[in-house]
Amino acid sequence: MGKASDRKKIYDDDLTETISEVFNDRTRTIPILGDIIRALHLSIRRKDITFEEFLKMSIDKIEGRVTRFDIAQLTKIDTIRLNSMSIFMNGGPTGEYWNTANNGFYDWIDNKSSESIFGVELGFKADDYGLEVCNKLIEKKRKNPNINISLLIDGFVSYLVNKPGSSREEFENNTISMVNNMRREKINVLVNDSWNPLSSDFLSANHIKLWIFDEIAAFYGGIGIESQFRTTLYDEMDLVQGPIVGIMSIMLLLLMANQKREFHLETPQNGTWITRAELQRIYNKNKGMSKGSMNMKIFMNVPGYVQDAQQEYVTLLTRPDVKEIYILAPYFSDDKIARALIIAANKLHDKLNKPVRSKTFHGSPEATNLQDNKRIHVVFPKKQENKIIEEVSRYYAYYLRNNPIVETRQFVFEKEGKKFDILHAKQMVVILEDEKRGWTKYVKFGGSYNPAGRAQNMW
Repeated sequence: MGKASDRKKIYDDDLTETISEVFNDRTRTIPILGDIIRALHLSIRRKDITFEEFLKMSIDKIEGRVTRFDIAQLTKIDTIRLNSMSIFMNGGPTGEYWNTANNGFYDWIDNKSSESIFGVELGFKADDYGLEVCNKLIEKKRKNPNINISLLIDGFVSYLVNKPGSSREEFENNTISMVNNMRREKINVLVNDSWNPLSSDFLSANHIKLWIFDEIAAFYGGIGIESQFRTTLYDEMDLVQGPIVGIMSIMLLLLMANQKREFHLETPQNGTWITRAELQRIYNKNKGMSKGSMNMKIFMNVPGYVQDAQQEYVTLLTRPDVKEIYILAPYFSDDKIARALIIAANKLHDKLNKPVRSKTFHGSPEATNLQDNKRIHVVFPKKQENKIIEEVSRYYAYYLRNNPIVETRQFVFEKEGKKFDILHAKQMVVILEDEKRGWTKYVKFGGSYNPAGRAQNMW
């Protein structure tokens, strides 16, 4: 980065070299619940389905009990065309841009939505951000009693409900009270049943961050409703409009219908609003909607069954027509994806290292200068979330940094005397190019990035 070295903030090459020798270019994993389920089911035979087929299957499923297996079958959906996308960052040096921007999160809650607000969140706790969003939703419901506000949050609350009240901390009791307050205002709050051994979501975290307004505008990405996403963490949500929002809306309702039971903390809620008629209405609303020229497709990891996002990510990285790769990564915790990136780096290196014929009179071969031809750009955060992930990330970073066409940088930003050294955005852009056929394609992967297999993710 052109700055003076700080011994406390740089990787020790001797250490990473030792780790690489110990790892012998592989990591070892121990199968747990999701892997065992996948092994028993062997595979789920699926083919790409159209929006119409997706609707029909969804209506059939909604009549009975929707399971994770059903959702796994439904996620193999054809590419949806004519969408648009706008990028919103939040936290870090940008501040609360996603919250406060025109056409941003709060603008859609306060001003633009009139029919429905649907949200799925990994974290929604009673810190200042959670309480602020909670109050906005309550105020919206009071002003417009007919609006359908429905939330699915992860199993933290279900864990608290099963925890003896005397052992709860004040913050935990405040979180339960926050959920109760929303339910008293007739806001549907469902909790992922991840702490119930009888639930199909047992030990399955819901890592999706998705908000949909009036079934015509969807924000998806990595920003949780936790105060760290206002200040410390620097992450992204993308605003999507077009027919893909119909798929996202129906999939969100199926995830809600997947809950075996709600946690009725004080006010029982009736979930019968997820009906055949509602799915058909959303389909009709979005079928012909054209908002742009972007092709989009949903990839979803469903614990115990499919890892679509991971598989497509690896396939994309290892394509022969890869020209350039840009990655913002909070860490490298997934062995398959990290190894695929190293394979891509080696392939590109070998392709660029071939001698080229000079245009001089003698036509002698002239080697390319690989140092000036960086093709893979990876930005890591400075702080890792735990020691194991930190060491694995260092191991893969070591291999990447020793490839001359790769640049790896650690995120650092200083603004008005305040330093930010956390980057949490999970984004990848891959440029594909076929010189013979004369096309270039730009492929972006964004959204909840946690391909560990124990969490539902949508990319």
